[in-house]
Amino acid sequence: EVALLHWSRSLRRFERYITSHMTPDILLQIFLQQLAKEVMASSAVCRMWKKVAYSDVVWKKLACDLWATKQYVPPKIREMLGKVDCARRAYYEALHDSVRTRITNEELC
Repeated sequence: EVALLHWSRSLRRFERYITSHMTPDILLQIFLQQLAKEVMASSAVCRMWKKVAYSDVVWKKLACDLWATKQYVPPKIREMLGKVDCARRAYYEALHDSVRTRITNEELC
């Protein structure tokens, strides 16, 4: 039990060290390599991590990765990806689009 308590304290010290010494630039590079689910989980660590996790740079990459496999990207989505603070919405639109079962007239042309 004493060893477990010591290990637990060491782990908490390590977590504090990591969260206090991780710069936003390093975090951004890490988040750019993660999946959306991992980015969202990481956003709960602290305010700085949340700010980086919710940044448009991260979500634009995630959204572009999802839309990259599509044959047709609606103009509305292309416009969203070009605007500031709209990349996360474009990501969720891609998720919504992935479960639809019909094509639109716009896609036929």
